[in-house]
Amino acid sequence: MTTAQSNDRRSTRFNRARKGLFAIIGYGASMVLLAISSLLAIPSMVAASGPHAWGGTAVGQSIGGVAAVVIAYGWGLSGPAAIARADELGRMREYAESAVAKIMLSLPVASIAFLIAWLVGREFALFAGV
Repeated sequence: MTTAQSNDRRSTRFNRARKGLFAIIGYGASMVLLAISSLLAIPSMVAASGPHAWGGTAVGQSIGGVAAVVIAYGWGLSGPAAIARADELGRMREYAESAVAKIMLSLPVASIAFLIAWLVGREFALFAGV
């Protein structure tokens, strides 16, 4: 291998690493901006709708978060490993099975989550249940 080829390889690796680093920095910056804007918006939202409505929204989001975990059915834990081990046909099958499981779980879990939200916050049932 000549020196020019070695330098080209290093340059290519460096450029890939730099692109990856910029992507990570960009993603991190967007998450920080999202967190700051959310924290700045909360006081105005509470002032506009009142603390009771804000509490109903928080309860609804909590119930919805739990329902989302149930609907995901462990895919976040087992899915990436199953996809990494599978061949192309296996990846398509895993994805299809995951989609079918999520679709089958969505209606009953969403119905139960809505019922719980309705029981917890009757004044804001639709607002908290969405």
